[in-house]
Formats: sequence, structure tokens, C-alpha cells
Amino acid sequence: MQLAPHIMDGYYHKGFALFNLHDYAGAAHAFQEGLKLNPADKVLRQGFWDAVGLLSQNRSAAS
Repeated sequence: MQLAPHIMDGYYHKGFALFNLHDYAGAAHAFQEGLKLNPADKVLRQGFWDAVGLLSQNRSAAS
């Protein structure tokens, strides 16, 4: 988030958008960046683990 890197909501919205585009690695990274600002945020944490889970599934299916 170039304009306001300290605002956690931007990371949530970026993660959600990337998740919906099936860019699970990018989504996980965005959620993780938001968690650096607020490690206790349950929504960011759930988004991160959902993205990691689907990323893992996709990698397993591609093997």
C-alpha cells in the first residue's frame, strides 16, 4: 500500500481481491502484511490461512 502502508484495511481488500482472482500466493502475502500491523486480526488471519490452504491444494493437484 503505497499511499498509507500503516492502514490495515488496504491489505485486507488487496488480499480479498487477489484471492478472488485465484492468486492465492499474492493474497496470502497481502494478508500477512496486514497481520504485521495487527497480529490479532481474525479476518486477516482467516484470509491468510484460506489462501495458504488453497495454494497448497493447487500445488498438490499440479504434481
